[in-house]
Amino acid sequence: MKEIGGYFEFELQYDRAFPHCDGVLLNTGRNALEYIFRIIGNISKVYIPYYTCHTVMQPINVLGLMYQYYHVNSNLEIAEDIELQENEYLIYTNYYGLKGKYTDYLYSKYGYQLIVDSAQAFFYEPQKGMNIFFTPHKFVGVTSGSITYTHKEERLLIKEKDETYDRLPHAFVRYEKNANTALEEARAIARMSRNQPIKVMSDLTKRLLRNLDFDIIRQARINNVNILDESLGELNMLKLPMKNLPLMVYPYWTKNTNLRKRLILNGIFVASYWDNVKKWCSPNDLDYQMVDEIIPLPIDQRYGGEDMNYIIRTINSC
Repeated sequence: MKEIGGYFEFELQYDRAFPHCDGVLLNTGRNALEYIFRIIGNISKVYIPYYTCHTVMQPINVLGLMYQYYHVNSNLEIAEDIELQENEYLIYTNYYGLKGKYTDYLYSKYGYQLIVDSAQAFFYEPQKGMNIFFTPHKFVGVTSGSITYTHKEERLLIKEKDETYDRLPHAFVRYEKNANTALEEARAIARMSRNQPIKVMSDLTKRLLRNLDFDIIRQARINNVNILDESLGELNMLKLPMKNLPLMVYPYWTKNTNLRKRLILNGIFVASYWDNVKKWCSPNDLDYQMVDEIIPLPIDQRYGGEDMNYIIRTINSC
């Protein structure tokens, strides 16, 4: 029964389509990967990169799948020639949103035996029949949600729907306080989602996504990437084309071990990705080194040219 009257809810003005809204809308990225595994069914082995988030292992362990790690090279591409046998699958991460063309190449090589982790590449356009998942919360202010496509037409029946109304307070706090005020709360909310079963994306998350103008978000990210790359491109050890790409972050590869701390002290919050890789690799492995040396500089739609120039000045002063 539709309710009429009473107190006002949080008002969201627009109701737009959002990228990949025709996919399967779920609650978390790790559950999107588990969903893909369950749709595929018969899996004898999964190849996964050393250089990836530890959460990839959760659905692999839940389903008891055999797996094997592989290395990536300095171009963030598979370092060895992997020939997949029947019922074997390979997970590749579209790192930072940089590797769209390479992802297309891998799909031409492996077909439906490729599974694309596109958590860092929300604006990537998947090819028809690709097994792939996206996580919008790495690009916009939602606390949960994932989107997946598979090479099969069938869909799993998921009866339970996620609810996220109690996971938003930290996002509102940041409007009136600094980021550190609700940082622990944000981390606690992230931990809450780790052991959730597969659920349908919450109505609130869908509504928040429909309220956003993703054309503006995409262009803002491109503009910021271009500003940073113009000044930092020659210094960046990651020699990949970045201009005009709506990246998640600007990946700045440097041997300056003090830079991360210096940025944070100057109010430029940069994440540390995937410390788990150090447990899986040795210090001589490139994958291990990239954990410390690639610094993800913020370029999202909250910021503009003045902010990017502040980042550039801070880096140049180190």
